This record gives sequence, C-alpha cells and structure tokens, in this order.
Amino acid sequence: MAEKQKTEAKRRGPFELSSDARILYNVLEKAFIKEGKTLVTYTELSAAIQRDVQKEARGLLGTARRLIENQHKVLLEAVMNTGIQKSEETEGAMDRGHAHIHRTSRKLIKRVGNAMNGKPVTASLGAKFSTMNAITLFSGPKAPQKLIETLEQRKLKELSTAETLRLFGVERDKPNGKDEDSK
Repeated sequence: MAEKQKTEAKRRGPFELSSDARILYNVLEKAFIKEGKTLVTYTELSAAIQRDVQKEARGLLGTARRLIENQHKVLLEAVMNTGIQKSEETEGAMDRGHAHIHRTSRKLIKRVGNAMNGKPVTASLGAKFSTMNAITLFSGPKAPQKLIETLEQRKLKELSTAETLRLFGVERDKPNGKDEDSK
C-alpha cells in the first residue's frame, strides 16, 4: 500500500493534493466553515477515506487541517482520541506551544550535553547549543511577563526582534551599522 501512495504522489503535480487529502479537506470545510460545527471525530474522518486518520493517514489529515487553517483563518486543534475541534482559544494554544518549545529545547540541550561526554565541541555544534540556549531563555515561563509589561507601558501590540533582544540584555549584530529589522 505504501508503494501505491508513492506512485500516486509521483503522478501529481508539486502542489496538487491527493484525493484522500482533498476528501478530508472537504469534510473539514463542510463541518467547520459551512455547518458551523466545533468538532469532527476521527471516526467520521476515517470513514470518509476508509483509512485510519490516526495512523496511516495521519499526514493526510495534517495537510487538510493546515489548508483549512490557512485558507479560512481558523485554529484547529486535536482532541486526544476524539477528533479535530475548531478553537477560539488562541491564547491557550500559544501557551501550550510556548511550554512545549521550552521543554523540548531544555531536554535536547541536556541529552546532547550528556552524550558529549568530554568530546570536543565543534563550532557548528557550539552554535547549535547557543541557539537552543537562547530558545530556552526566551521560552521560559517568566519571559513573557517582561514583554507584557513593556508592551503595556508603550501601548504596543508587539515589539521588533531587535527591541525584544535589547529588553533581554542582548545586543544584536548590526551589519553596516544598521539593525536587520530596518532593512
């Protein structure tokens, strides 16, 4: 079956959806956009393409879901072992993603650091450690508070990258004397 999918993918153009992804897209669009439902079950989605969307057709569902989100400007979230729901909880989604990134970066630094076991650190690996440390710093649970206070004081919706870095005591490289944000 996997060989059949590869063959089918080769015949399509570079941005053409597979028939199953298109079917899933249509099911999600009909339910969330046209009918105003808030949940579509995995059972409904699997029945539409006669394949399990939690297992072998997971990627197809992901494609359909991203297309719905991008084209209709909605937030769709997975509900464990239930289905896909339309959500208005943008703040909660951002909180969960923020925590996930922080946890993942912290764990990766620890795992790779432990595996180094006295081996020399190359420039490439050192750069990657530095990047992950910065991600850990900026995704920490207390990091947003400093930004919230600054945004509220200045009555802004968001800060530029350069200003955010300055707020955390980081000076950005300024090629040719200019901020990258001012290009």
